[in-house]
Amino acid sequence: MIALRSLAFLCLSLLAGGCSSSAIVSRAVEQRGDLEPGESLRIETTNGTVSLTVEEARRGIEIVARIVCGGRNMEEAEARWKDARVIIEAAAPGERFVRVDVPKPYRSGDGASFTILAGPSTSTAIRSTNGDVIVHGGSGPLDGTTSNGSIEISGRAGICRLSSSNGGVNIDGLDGDVEVRTSNGRMRIRGVRGSVRAESSNGGIHFIAAEEGGPFSLESSNGSARVELPAQFVGEIRASTSNGEIHVSDPGSRFNVVSIQDERGTLRAGQGGSSSVVETSNGSVTVVVGPATGR
Repeated sequence: MIALRSLAFLCLSLLAGGCSSSAIVSRAVEQRGDLEPGESLRIETTNGTVSLTVEEARRGIEIVARIVCGGRNMEEAEARWKDARVIIEAAAPGERFVRVDVPKPYRSGDGASFTILAGPSTSTAIRSTNGDVIVHGGSGPLDGTTSNGSIEISGRAGICRLSSSNGGVNIDGLDGDVEVRTSNGRMRIRGVRGSVRAESSNGGIHFIAAEEGGPFSLESSNGSARVELPAQFVGEIRASTSNGEIHVSDPGSRFNVVSIQDERGTLRAGQGGSSSVVETSNGSVTVVVGPATGR
């Protein structure tokens, strides 16, 4: 059963202008629905943030959705909000789909933000425009995409594929491989126990390697790259930069090979291990070896 309940908060705002809305209505509602073991979860929204917390012991899904509807006047905005619906549906076999259905024609400002508590799913896909994507916990493949928003991932297990435009990316604790791209935003990646492929344009990359991390490929244009390695790191790093310098801090002399010529360098610690790459344009590369901080 799905229960819908309007929360007490009500926000009515008049806008100074706009192409198609001169008034908006914004309210939060709660809704619960099914999420069966073995199902995947897909969440989509416009003009809003998605915040998902996965609890392994939970069954089903619980949503607080702040829905915003515009109108030519307050009466129309109110009527459109009353007709808006949070949908939790079985859109395809084995898939649970979360979205908001807003009456057409769309008005400027229409959208919804989700705060979601959910049980485990086999995989998760989140898409947002003009909003952030935040995920804590859970396992299985994760696809997260947003425009004009940031991405935050923590305490998760599984492969992650993330893409952000006009927003930064922060990953803190991931047991699995990650591929991440962003434009016009910085990245901070910490504690990934798997391989990392990160590409950033117009933003720097700060990578803090885990003790049991895999190989990494970091590419930044118009930004610097900083790599922090645990003291027991074994492997090779090939670094290059244009319009920048390569800096190495190795107080324990962990690297047995350090070869830096002009804007290219090769660093090796120990025997064996994997090979990693760090490339920047219009920024420097800094590699630091010290106590493990990525866990």
